Amino acid sequence: MTVQTIDTEKIKQNTDLTVLAGRYTTLRRESAVEMAGPCPRCGGDDRFHVKADWFFCRQCNAKGGDAIAFMQWLNGYSFPEACAALSSGSLPAVTNGIATPKKQAKQPVYTLALGNAQQIAKAASTALLDSPGGEAGRAYLESRGLYSEAWETFGLGYSLASLPGTWNEETKTHSTPKQPAICIPWALGNGTIPAIRYRFIATQAYTDTNGKLRTEKQTAQFGSAFGGRLFGGCGLSGPGDGRSLVLTEGEINAMSVWQATSGAVDVLSLGSESAQLSESAIKAIQRYSRVIVWVDKESVARGCMRAFPGALGFKSPNDKDANDWLQAGVLHELIQELIERCK
Repeated sequence: MTVQTIDTEKIKQNTDLTVLAGRYTTLRRESAVEMAGPCPRCGGDDRFHVKADWFFCRQCNAKGGDAIAFMQWLNGYSFPEACAALSSGSLPAVTNGIATPKKQAKQPVYTLALGNAQQIAKAASTALLDSPGGEAGRAYLESRGLYSEAWETFGLGYSLASLPGTWNEETKTHSTPKQPAICIPWALGNGTIPAIRYRFIATQAYTDTNGKLRTEKQTAQFGSAFGGRLFGGCGLSGPGDGRSLVLTEGEINAMSVWQATSGAVDVLSLGSESAQLSESAIKAIQRYSRVIVWVDKESVARGCMRAFPGALGFKSPNDKDANDWLQAGVLHELIQELIERCK
């Protein structure tokens, strides 16, 4: 097996944090090597300070960090996702440059605002369920064996999504036309939507603005915060009455399990193999009497098993995931067998 390493030193050497941070907030010169301005997360006036290789916020991140830590902190990225964003050029346009103190204005926090997220999700859902233009989205989901009850329960939608790394700095637009995608909102039980994933209808092969050949199956809404969160909270019934919970990697796999069991089994998804569980998520899952961890990467499985003593670890048979077994018509029986093994 070939192990690929990430050249973090090269990424940090090629990233000027003052330029990177200037894409998210208005900065003014404090000294020859330091700039300051409103924090891109918590606002304020001058609590955010940044140098070429370091940043910190006196209010919400006194520890600070380097460019990679900045992307993790601000966008909720995992470590690999932050490195990918910094090395692929898939960053928003510079919003301001250097501002003088007199012209400094408070900037909005660049996270996915509740109202904006709900508006995006509602428009996409309407397009999927009721619009003639959503036919491609409906056909895609049906081809994956997912029916309208699952679409509505998990708030799925259909819209056009931007390809990562195609931002054109000169024209301030995406240089490649947006592509059709399934909109997957990460709705929580309280109705908030901290993140939105887009699953392209077809795998996209293209060249980004750095001349890099890319193949992408999915992307995300700018400002999404996936870090520490799990997909599926909107469909949970809760751990009462001895319900079982299945933890999967991908969102479509989680929805497949939910549909196959007619919602009798709760499901949550990590979203990706690089995701990390927050303390609150671990506590919530530990309340279930039976937990099935269905992931393929050994290190992820080991981490989950340590967090949930007594849980049943399961790897996809014959390299087929939950959605493959749903399409084959045997996922319900497979889940029932796993539940019996948990008892």
